[in-house]
Amino acid sequence: DENIFIFGLTAEEIMQKRAEGYSPVFYYEDSRRLREVIDMLKSNFFNKSEPGIFEPIVNELMYRDYYFVMADFEPYVKAQHEAEEAYIKTDIWSRKSIINVARMEKFSSDRAIREYARDIWDIETFNV
Repeated sequence: DENIFIFGLTAEEIMQKRAEGYSPVFYYEDSRRLREVIDMLKSNFFNKSEPGIFEPIVNELMYRDYYFVMADFEPYVKAQHEAEEAYIKTDIWSRKSIINVARMEKFSSDRAIREYARDIWDIETFNV
């Protein structure tokens, strides 16, 4: 755990928030940084030539936020700062990187797709 940067709600916390009635607007109102980002999207700051292009994204985040992006924003910022601090200290960053690479033996996109096909999609894979 000390070699990775994990942030955001757990599956259990998400289920609890859904049961209690998740309100993404709460996070907008509670976080100055998040409010600035959303307000920049609303103001067409990123694309003045196509006003309103980000409105569907803003509405999704503010009123639905199925993936709990708003709730995870501040924890993401904190984890990003921690990653930046580790990156600046090259000895710490190198150690974390080497340990993560050494422990990723099981990661393989082919394996992941096979497991998804079998366990989630319930389909047979096609071998060439």
